[in-house]
Amino acid sequence: MEAGALLFDTETVIARVRAGIKRMQLPGICHSVKFAASMRLRLFAAKGVTCVDCGIRGAVFALEFKTLPTPHLNLYTKNGILMTMDHIRPRSKGGPHQLGNLQVMCSPCNASKGDAWNPAKLAA
Repeated sequence: MEAGALLFDTETVIARVRAGIKRMQLPGICHSVKFAASMRLRLFAAKGVTCVDCGIRGAVFALEFKTLPTPHLNLYTKNGILMTMDHIRPRSKGGPHQLGNLQVMCSPCNASKGDAWNPAKLAA
């Protein structure tokens, strides 16, 4: 997590995404932050904030400014592990970039999975 990031609890961010709020004006910041346009945020709102592989849970959203001019909201665990969006069927193997083909994974589990795909797992 970047030093100086603004922190938000998961419930606040998820509630705003579910309510269809598309932007949030932040105190002391000249521009607002997009919420609903982010596929990752929609994934977290729809499927939760827990890694499907190891069960670790995202605890805090950090608004990070390393991607200026547009700040970026990232979800981290209490231990600072980044939570990511994973394609169940990888895009490299024809998987679509749609919510139904996405799952929540922590960055270590996502890196371990790579572009592996188990079609039998989808049938379960």
